[in-house]
This record gives sequence, C-alpha cells and structure tokens, in this order.
Amino acid sequence: MNSNIFKIDPSSTDLFGELIAEWSRGITPRPNTYEKFLGQLDGKGISYSEPDHRLPDLQLQIIPMADNVLTLTIPTPLMIDNAIDSANTDTDTYPLPKAYELVFKDNTKVPGDELNADDRKTILMARIGDYSVSHCQ
Repeated sequence: MNSNIFKIDPSSTDLFGELIAEWSRGITPRPNTYEKFLGQLDGKGISYSEPDHRLPDLQLQIIPMADNVLTLTIPTPLMIDNAIDSANTDTDTYPLPKAYELVFKDNTKVPGDELNADDRKTILMARIGDYSVSHCQ
C-alpha cells in the first residue's frame, strides 16, 4: 500500500519519544522546518517514511501542550481512510511499537507485571513517540 502520510517506524518510537522529551524540556531545540526535523531524526537514528508524493511546500507544525488546555489532534480524513484500509487487510500487521514486546513478553501474567525501571522508561518513550505522530495509523 502506498503511503500518503509521514510515519515513524514502530521500531523507532522509543527514540522518537526521547527526542520529543528533549524538545519539551528544552534540551534539544525544536526544529522550525521540515528539513531540520528530518535532520534531527537522522541524527538520532530514528527510522521513518515520508509520503510517496511529498508536497514541495510541506510545513512542520509542533504544537506544545499546556497543563490547563485539553488538546485534541484530529487526524485528516486521508489518515483515517489509510488506517481503515490497512486494518481491513489480512496481510498487514498492526504496527505496535517494538517496546510493547516488553509488555506482552509473558502472556501468563498481567501485561506489564514485573517490568524493571529501564523497561518502563522504554515503553513510556515509545508511547510518547507513537502518540505524538501516529494519529490512528
């Protein structure tokens, strides 16, 4: 299936989450252009895929959240349609971040039982990275 949206590879969501945490804390400056964004991803070894037909004037918009504001980011109709199309096929796997393997590594226990602090941080960073960019993918 051709992709018309930007995606972070599920194997890199933890690294992407770490980058987002750095932006949030002011450790790494937030990029102000799409090209600088890609440069930061490349510099951190974050795998991603771009739309098949990228618009020449593609803009980057980073929306910081506020503690007293509920922010809802609504996916575009194209994102919803692509996600539904992908879910309706038997050939695609659901793109869970690789860190979720830590949660479901032993199906005889409650997911997440007995995780060490490093595993919990990896899962947290993967969730931050996944939720920040995936939007129903």
